[in-house]
Amino acid sequence: MADKGRLSELELNVLRSSILTSAAPEIFNLTANDEKPPVDRLIALYGLPVSQGSDTYQTMETEFRSSYKAYCQHVLDYDKSMEEYDLSSSAEPSRPPSSSEGMDTPLSELVRRFVEERVRGGNWTKKSEKEYQAIYNLLLAILGTDIACTSINSKGAQKVKSTLQQVPKNINSNPKTRGLKFEDAIAVVGVERMHVKTINKHLNAYHGLFKWAEKNGYVSKNVFTGLTICSRSAFMRQIIEFA
Repeated sequence: MADKGRLSELELNVLRSSILTSAAPEIFNLTANDEKPPVDRLIALYGLPVSQGSDTYQTMETEFRSSYKAYCQHVLDYDKSMEEYDLSSSAEPSRPPSSSEGMDTPLSELVRRFVEERVRGGNWTKKSEKEYQAIYNLLLAILGTDIACTSINSKGAQKVKSTLQQVPKNINSNPKTRGLKFEDAIAVVGVERMHVKTINKHLNAYHGLFKWAEKNGYVSKNVFTGLTICSRSAFMRQIIEFA
């Protein structure tokens, strides 16, 4: 889609049909000639000790179909999002900062400019804006509001990743952590920590922020590239290519 634009009607119909067939394993697993079903090919590729008919096999088969369905729906949704253009904004594009401006830009100001541009472009709903602002506020709590964005290196990004794994779930609403200073809240014992999926959402948001910062001349490198934690669901997404 990045190379040739929106999907053709044929491609759209293939995706729609795939979503329907993913709900029926007896149809989804039909293959041409002597080709093995997708899950069997996955098992063979990675040399997994999983036999047909086992509980593990059934789980993998179910997760495979579920992941593929989600993938197809995501592609359809993305294609649909390209139907309309918002030409109502007359705001001038942001002026890329000079190198000296980039060096002096505090992280808090970088976040403010990024959020402002996303909102102005209509990229977020009100709910999304509030959610992402909370995500970036957590980044500021970890690294500090006044730190220059150019001074955040790979070591700093790793600090963010390791700190996120210590953050209590619902840190601002949990009675045990609500109202505490950030450093005190993450030190509280006996509370459930942030889920891996939530950690990855934060890391992906920080990657998006620094990708924008790199493109706009604030930083020379996106130090949040490749930091997400590999999880079971992430592994299952890799099997989509076998469908």
